[in-house]
Amino acid sequence: MRRSIAVIALALLLVFSFAPCLNAEPATVRVSVHVNDIQQVSLRTHSFYADMYIGFRWSDPTLRPAKTITWMNPTAVQR
Repeated sequence: MRRSIAVIALALLLVFSFAPCLNAEPATVRVSVHVNDIQQVSLRTHSFYADMYIGFRWSDPTLRPAKTITWMNPTAVQR
């Protein structure tokens, strides 16, 4: 009996602790991309090299979009 009450209390605590997050509006992050150059386009391997700048603009101080961005198959080339 005590165990079931503890489980129910824990479940209620978790639900109410995350309640403010459920009603929050999504944050707006503006992303800009400036492409300088695209080279070595390969239709066979579905790849290319691009020289570009990526910028982020946001107002929420808790966000860190530059640290949480995910790159698909990145390759850094040094000249």
